Amino acid sequence: SGSRPWRFRAEQAYREELERRRILIPLAEAMDLARRGYDIILSRLRSLPQNVAPRCNPANPNLVMEILEAECTEIIADVRRVYAAEI
Repeated sequence: SGSRPWRFRAEQAYREELERRRILIPLAEAMDLARRGYDIILSRLRSLPQNVAPRCNPANPNLVMEILEAECTEIIADVRRVYAAEI
């Protein structure tokens, strides 16, 4: 009976470790996933002005494209600053 609490704690720690291993992934894998997501977002942001400007203002898509390009460029610059500071 004296060993039961110890055994219970050991089994609980073992279960928690198994759960942790299923939840956590290696840092390199997490960074790779983040980079892939980042690349997709950057690609979409770069093409967004050209893709949506004609729908936003069919009469003058160039005006909208200039505004969207400026905003997307700022967003990309902000993200790059954050990533550069954390890597």
